[in-house]
Amino acid sequence: MDKKKDTENILIGNNVNENGNFNKIITISREYGSGGRFVAKVLGEKLGIKVYDAELIRLTSKETGFSLDYVQKNDQLKNNYYENDDRMFIADKNVIKKLAKNPCIIVGRCADYILSDHKNVVKIFLYSDEKGKMNRAVKYYGLNKNNARKEITRINKMHAKHYKYYTNREWMDLSNYDALFNVDKFGIDGTVEIIIKLVSEK
Repeated sequence: MDKKKDTENILIGNNVNENGNFNKIITISREYGSGGRFVAKVLGEKLGIKVYDAELIRLTSKETGFSLDYVQKNDQLKNNYYENDDRMFIADKNVIKKLAKNPCIIVGRCADYILSDHKNVVKIFLYSDEKGKMNRAVKYYGLNKNNARKEITRINKMHAKHYKYYTNREWMDLSNYDALFNVDKFGIDGTVEIIIKLVSEK
């Protein structure tokens, strides 16, 4: 079976523009350690569209005129303290709206809320089994195995507080998203294929 050809066939129809290019914006919200960044990377490769994750830090720096180091530190604070910088959020918002003029995948940063009125957006939330989150956090993010569970819980709480502060919505409110997937149940590739099928039908 030629999966690449199958993917190309799926995208025929309402999901391509007059030039034959994929025309959706996909936002991916995810629990820490769920594998969301890996899913986004593979999904972008399969669809042939850009993925904006860490690169948003550089774009926000350019938007604000703040140094890259300052923006990176501010981004890290979201995981470590309940502090919010309205200037950063406004810059993120402006950057995300500009990016949404073209097909792309945007990871995190309240993009689902910022683009809630955009007609071509598919909003995804990714989560994972506790064991899967812990294994990824230890293997890929360098967390200590003994306190990985506690750290993951803390970081996810910080994400939820940040989201609530700027959107006045609950991060884990299922109605915010078009679909939720357990990455451990389907695997990275399986999750990607399901999302591709979903965006082909939306």
